[in-house]
Amino acid sequence: MFRWIERKLVVKKVKLPKNADVVIGIGIDVSKDGSSASPFSRSVALKCLELYEGGIGNNILFTGGYSHAGGLTEAELMAKLIEHKAKVFIEKDSYRTFLNADYSRQLFNTINGLR
Repeated sequence: MFRWIERKLVVKKVKLPKNADVVIGIGIDVSKDGSSASPFSRSVALKCLELYEGGIGNNILFTGGYSHAGGLTEAELMAKLIEHKAKVFIEKDSYRTFLNADYSRQLFNTINGLR
């Protein structure tokens, strides 16, 4: 059903670093009732897990503060999809793409061991 989304997230012949500090997943909406990640966010979360399991990054950071009706945020719902499978950090205050980057950078500065 959402294979076309997954195809868009395929890494094409790009040499990615091994053992990077973190793989970052930016949230792309939540379900209409706010109870789960949107299909887009779900694909992002699963791709981050694939990269993590492939040794590309040592941690995963999900970023995204949007929620529906005060429920869980994009970042929280993505993390919930892969809980117990990776070391995950959550940034849940951003609501614009430039804030995803800015708040993620600030979070890196506060987490011991990440640059």
